[in-house]
Amino acid sequence: MCDHLEFMQYPIDDSVKALGRRWAGPILLEMISGRDRFNTLLAGIKGINARTLAARLREFEKLGLVERKTGTSSPERVHYVLTEKGKAMRHLLRDIVSFSLRWHR
Repeated sequence: MCDHLEFMQYPIDDSVKALGRRWAGPILLEMISGRDRFNTLLAGIKGINARTLAARLREFEKLGLVERKTGTSSPERVHYVLTEKGKAMRHLLRDIVSFSLRWHR
């Protein structure tokens, strides 16, 4: 176990901020499940609105968790793809879900 000063040297604040935003967990979980289109994400997350989803996806892009890719077809198709950094959060999200199921039911 590390003491308080040693613990403060680790940059966990950015990760907590990213996951602490409303709807962040459900959006990332949907993306981990393979959903990558805006409307598919919107339909898969009950209660979220399009404006909030768009805002979170932009935030995730800025944080380097998600990459927005456009196809060459007409009409243009947009996909949101988890980056390596975003994929690395898979284990963290799984642990949070497990903790929540065990302690918050």
